[in-house]
Amino acid sequence: METYKLYNGEVTLCFNPGRHTYYVNDQWVPGVTSAVGVIDRSAPLMWWAVNQSLDYLRGAIKPGVRYDEVALEHVFREAKTAHRRKSEESVKIGSGASVDRSQNQGPQLFSSLQ
Repeated sequence: METYKLYNGEVTLCFNPGRHTYYVNDQWVPGVTSAVGVIDRSAPLMWWAVNQSLDYLRGAIKPGVRYDEVALEHVFREAKTAHRRKSEESVKIGSGASVDRSQNQGPQLFSSLQ
């Protein structure tokens, strides 16, 4: 069983590679998503999403340029979904990482991303 101390030792994550099961603080969880869900990340994620929209707006609206209503509505509509595009982009990057447990190595990038 692999054991990891997280959040300054407040959370203990155990992984049983033979059964592919996870335990958080000695309680079974159905998967890694559930293990990570122990910590409430909703507030930080909300502010991350807001900041993605602001970053999009800062890049799309240039000082000294006049925009008509149609152009502004398009920019606002795109800003509302900027967090989704950033998340999808990150998932694509993250899906290129794998963990080779048989060699006791950490994350390795697929050759297509190197």
